[in-house]
Amino acid sequence: MKKKSIQQIILNQDIVYGLVNQKALYDIAKGSENLVQRLGLKADLPIHHGCVNTLSWNSSGQYLLSGSDDCCLCITDIYREKLVVSTKTNHTANIFNAKFLPNTENRHVVSCAGDGMIIFSDIENPDTSMKNCFSCHFGSAYKLETVPNDPHTFLSCGEDGTVRWFDLRTKTQCLKKECTEDILINCRCSVTSLAVSPFTPYYICVGCSDSSVRIYDRRMLATGGFPNSWPRSALHSFTVPEVSARNCRITSVEYSPDGQELLVSYSSDQIYLFNIQVFFMLAKGL
Repeated sequence: MKKKSIQQIILNQDIVYGLVNQKALYDIAKGSENLVQRLGLKADLPIHHGCVNTLSWNSSGQYLLSGSDDCCLCITDIYREKLVVSTKTNHTANIFNAKFLPNTENRHVVSCAGDGMIIFSDIENPDTSMKNCFSCHFGSAYKLETVPNDPHTFLSCGEDGTVRWFDLRTKTQCLKKECTEDILINCRCSVTSLAVSPFTPYYICVGCSDSSVRIYDRRMLATGGFPNSWPRSALHSFTVPEVSARNCRITSVEYSPDGQELLVSYSSDQIYLFNIQVFFMLAKGL
């Protein structure tokens, strides 16, 4: 069945509860090559000095959090095209990822960097970033993930092959050398990206340097020490056959909004979309 065009939806006035069907309009707009080709630059925001490696929206979509090689975190009001906050962190290498912690009124932020440090910052109290540091990862820390509606916990992954789960209610810093605390998953190879399922946040997707994507159930894992949570304890492990022989490093994994698909990008390769419901159905013998 042929999709309706944007013009057809507007002209035919697809009505749902007295309103134009915004979802139908959104779905057709984001897949319109003609519309995308007509997009243009709206604003240039010169707020960093160096490469910008991470961008994250707050829950309302009004503020954009960015991190850069300049070791600064910035919050920008996109609608007013105005810099709200710029904070110099205690990172000593490029910031790779930064996230707002949920339900903290856009005040609490976590960031990770090439120095392996994870820093918890209170934007209204800049001094917090100087002391609230976690130096647990050995090597670069690549990605952070928050848990929906949870302002206290977050996950991290890094070059040391671990995924760690931190709870700010128990501690806000850790400077131990070769720390083995708070380890949730040990993949025995670099973990370069991770994602939390939006509807079932106990499912964690992990992307690794060996080209494999692995899905874990957080309820079946225990933190502390080096748990027996390397690849064989994953619920599912999969990759693209063409890249498996090359050990193509995964650069990003993201769940679709409904949690049924995974978008995975590979270094020096393409972007792939996996229907993960197929894996769960096969596991149940359906």
